Amino acid sequence: MADKTDPSNEVLQYHTDMVTELGGLFATNSRKWGSICSQYQMMGHISEADMGHVKSMYDLCKCLKANGKIDYGKYDILSDVLGKQNVEASKRISYYTKLIRQENEGRENTDRSQSVFSEDRKRKQGPRGDRDPVVNSKLRKEKRRKVEEDRPYQFRKQMDNTHDARIIDVWTRARNAVGRIRGPQYTGTGIRVGTKYILTAYHVAKDITKENIGDTEDWSKLGSKHVWIEFHFPKTNGEQFHFKPERPVYDEKLDFAILELDSGESEIPQPIRKFGKPDYKQVFALLGHPTKPNSEIMQFDSNIELFDLDADKNSNRRGYMIANDEVKPGYEGIWDKGKVLFDCWVQRGASGSPGIVMGNNDEEPICTLMLVRGFPVQAFSEGVNTQHEEMIEQGVTMEEIANKINSLGNSAKRLKIDIFGENFP
Repeated sequence: MADKTDPSNEVLQYHTDMVTELGGLFATNSRKWGSICSQYQMMGHISEADMGHVKSMYDLCKCLKANGKIDYGKYDILSDVLGKQNVEASKRISYYTKLIRQENEGRENTDRSQSVFSEDRKRKQGPRGDRDPVVNSKLRKEKRRKVEEDRPYQFRKQMDNTHDARIIDVWTRARNAVGRIRGPQYTGTGIRVGTKYILTAYHVAKDITKENIGDTEDWSKLGSKHVWIEFHFPKTNGEQFHFKPERPVYDEKLDFAILELDSGESEIPQPIRKFGKPDYKQVFALLGHPTKPNSEIMQFDSNIELFDLDADKNSNRRGYMIANDEVKPGYEGIWDKGKVLFDCWVQRGASGSPGIVMGNNDEEPICTLMLVRGFPVQAFSEGVNTQHEEMIEQGVTMEEIANKINSLGNSAKRLKIDIFGENFP
């Protein structure tokens, strides 16, 4: 007979189901997972030695339980960290916490009933009778069904996030205007703009002309058969579009370049036509192609917020980047004019990705910025493990790009109108 303090089979199953579902919400090869483990270590819930053994959600929960930080039905520490990373994780934890607690309450009631009637049961059952508590399986099923009915989000969603279905077409247009740029050694992301142009980061344009990693840029190599952009999503292999072997319009400090597509027989994808200014009160999404793994697969990172370096709420993270009004090593350029900061999960190689905002009233995707780099510099070196709290991404605004092009002479002014139209007059 099991001790009444041991978890029942139902509780063990609920716990296992919860851990399995939580594991499905967090990829263990992501920066988000690294951030979660680091937070638990910094709070003293797991040790540095434990970190080497935590490779999955199962390992994490096992470690937290072994350290006395969580128990069956007592998941506050788990919810505090995971819930901030994913609202669905908080719902899952709350759901299974309620199931486990009701299971335990039912078991306690059974134990009390058994104590009161034990003598009577002994007389009726005789010395060979089964005196272990008998749990009614139908009652358990009814209890679980009752908990599911009690869930506030079972029949009524907590948030109204319905949209005009036309927004799907708008996102499709945004997706189709983003391509993967390839060169002999480097890759990046490009945005279709204007009549025949690609907007990307200057360092991407420069790197794709290099036949060897140590080479300097050679703009004539833009016309090489080994340099192209492809718009292939959702196809596995897309059609290649090549560039004219000419020096592009660019600005190294703002880190943007305008590449001209070579005329061909195929029709090039439609461009992004609408542009706007970044808004700290508005979230946006990034569409891009990270270097690896599988750079041909477009990455979509949504609900990104601009990061105000001077805001009081960001004071803790600001300490990683700035001390005594001096920029720390690896964060040089973080205060660059014409650029904004944000916190995203796209990986190395996504430079040139557009920041897109969307609303039900918009018939076109609105591009407000372009991803150009991440901080600190050392975080993007092989073998370097940098905590997510120390990292921040930077983008150049479309307004700043338009203004810069407009200042480069008459031909550049015509290019600015070609790309941005009536935006940023």
